[in-house]
Amino acid sequence: MSTTSVPAPAINLARRQDLFSSHIVVTALKQSVLMLRPDVQWKNPVMFVVEIGAVLTLLYVIQIALGNVSSAASLGYFIALDAWLFLTVLFANFATAIAEERGKAQAETLRKTRGPAQSGRGPARSNTPRSALSRRRTSARITGRWNSRARAKGSRILRVR
Repeated sequence: MSTTSVPAPAINLARRQDLFSSHIVVTALKQSVLMLRPDVQWKNPVMFVVEIGAVLTLLYVIQIALGNVSSAASLGYFIALDAWLFLTVLFANFATAIAEERGKAQAETLRKTRGPAQSGRGPARSNTPRSALSRRRTSARITGRWNSRARAKGSRILRVR
């Protein structure tokens, strides 16, 4: 009994190539810079706070450089701190953009492979008469109505007409 399989390193290499394909990385880099807008960062509160801290630190660095403010820490310290804060936000945006691009690529692949749905019921029988009950089931209208007990539970009572 011999089975041929692809060795694990080859599978991992294929996954890595898909993860960092040039199209996905370039699009993700563009998106990570575009995602620096505060209205986009607002959706991620932690990175929003880091971005606000980076902007405030940048303003403080400018004040120190102009000589308007004196500080116990050196100017180099604040520049390094500011660089790390901005790189943190950019990396988080890049990771989010990579995940979004991979999801889009996966959805596109699934769309391409999608075919007509097959049911496991066997060959279609178009000449079989339908009973009155099955006709009633397919033409039934479902209506929803709130009553006081269902409203308290947060659900709807459904009636079939």
